[in-house]
Amino acid sequence: MDVLTHAIEAYSSLDNNPFARCYAAKAAELVFKSLYDSYVDGHDLNAKASMQIASCMAGIAFNSAGLGITHSLAHAIGAQWHLPHGLANAIVLPYVIEFNGQDPYTASVYGRLMSAMGLLNISGNAPQMLRKSVETLKSELNIPATLREQGIEERDYLGAADAIVSKALKDTCTATNPISPTREQMRMVLDTVYYGLKKN
Repeated sequence: MDVLTHAIEAYSSLDNNPFARCYAAKAAELVFKSLYDSYVDGHDLNAKASMQIASCMAGIAFNSAGLGITHSLAHAIGAQWHLPHGLANAIVLPYVIEFNGQDPYTASVYGRLMSAMGLLNISGNAPQMLRKSVETLKSELNIPATLREQGIEERDYLGAADAIVSKALKDTCTATNPISPTREQMRMVLDTVYYGLKKN
């Protein structure tokens, strides 16, 4: 899931470029094709090889283009509660896609990424479809949807939230996020990471 986060954030980064987008899109495609198979069958060498390639390609992409606030928040969350980095990214990623997708240009970027990955945007709402695709993959991998589901007590979350927001705002990855978040916006995103999105 860290590989997928590298790919999606590099593709939508403010510093993205044609070379980074090519590597990022292919990496994301390979993750959706191979991660579940690698997860359920540790002897599936084709799936594992595909994930190794995806990891390398996503690394090339983000080394060139930078990342975004999924990583900024995951760095602070992981440090606060000693969560593995990939797990923290997996929990945060859908909510950052939702936030960044409010920007019309970034929404169109997500649409181009989905097309490059071969994912159908049947609703016409690329951020929503990309978010739901990530959420489905998370569910298949038995990854909690929120920090609350991960077992973080609400009192612990509320006691740490301000410090996490402060660290995330200062994180180097925030500089290349497609939206430059205010403190209030970063807290809003963090709240969704803990509580989940409100149902309409």
